[in-house]
Amino acid sequence: MKRNELSPLNWLPAGMAAAVCLTVLPATAQDAAPEGGKPAAQAGASASQLLQPAAEPQEDIVLVTVDGVEIKRSDVDRRMLAQYAQQLSQMPPDMQPTFRQRAWDQIVEDLVNRALLGNASKDEKYAASPEEINSRLEELKASLPEGASFDEALSRMDLNEAMLREEIAMEMGISRLMEEKLSGVADPADDVLKKFYDENGPAFQRPESVSASHILISTQGMQDGPAKEEKKQEAEELLKTLTGEEPADFAELAAQHSDCPSRAQGGNLGTFGRGEMVPAFDEAAFSREVGKIGPIVETEFGYHIIRVDGHQQAGTVPFEEAKPLIAQHLKQQDEQKVIQGYLSELREGADIVRLGDEEEKPEAPKAVN
Repeated sequence: MKRNELSPLNWLPAGMAAAVCLTVLPATAQDAAPEGGKPAAQAGASASQLLQPAAEPQEDIVLVTVDGVEIKRSDVDRRMLAQYAQQLSQMPPDMQPTFRQRAWDQIVEDLVNRALLGNASKDEKYAASPEEINSRLEELKASLPEGASFDEALSRMDLNEAMLREEIAMEMGISRLMEEKLSGVADPADDVLKKFYDENGPAFQRPESVSASHILISTQGMQDGPAKEEKKQEAEELLKTLTGEEPADFAELAAQHSDCPSRAQGGNLGTFGRGEMVPAFDEAAFSREVGKIGPIVETEFGYHIIRVDGHQQAGTVPFEEAKPLIAQHLKQQDEQKVIQGYLSELREGADIVRLGDEEEKPEAPKAVN
């Protein structure tokens, strides 16, 4: 079942959304390495390059003012990078312009909402203390990938620490304002949950799935020959240590030897359905007994040692299992109505001036080829 929910980033200040993205963007300009599943679409530029302005810098013009608060081109660029860098990097070039323009328009509206909520949250009762801001800042620093530089990550987002502190303070104020506005939204009653379950039967059909872990010995870029044979022998030696009389710990071996980013989770790939992995991997994962480690599987990525951790057959999700998700879904719908109503009130009383009211709207930033 798809959740109809507000994207958390839509309600965060632009800088805070960028801060959240600091934990997602690669520490270098290179794309993350593929896991055991299907490779991501290849693009001619890194994610950040796709969102850079054209070769000649564009003027940082004011696009909208909201009760005197300016929303500039750089604010939209920063949010674009925070929210859509990964999607654009995996998107065919011919689809990027349309997507980018739609995203640009939506981001402008999100930032208008942010300004409205930011102004409304300036009351002292919503203010964050210096200690709370420091604590949140330390959480963001701690969430960065190992070896990543906080200052470099901020620089990529066109931020500095002082700007980020201001955005954190605003984010906390908006969060407290929203908590107050949503405090009266009640949990849906059981009969409402059951009615939704009965009326949306197809949404609760669960496809067959497995959860699995693997160790990948990569052979990408290699042709058949001694080097590739050496990699196969390496995988076979690891397999022996996992299936001998005193088996080694799978997670520890994955962390030490796997060439897949999942090594950080002990090789755990999570849960996936049929067809989500490359064919040879898919066949092995869905045919093996839970808890068993079978023969080595070769794919275009290399040699895999696979352990199936769980196997869920297709079927209907029972009501009791679906109940918490339905409750969350319906409550979020009610909360969204409250937020949209509140924003409509704020817009009616605000002085919003758009660039488009006076002159031609600028184009969204273009990809670098």
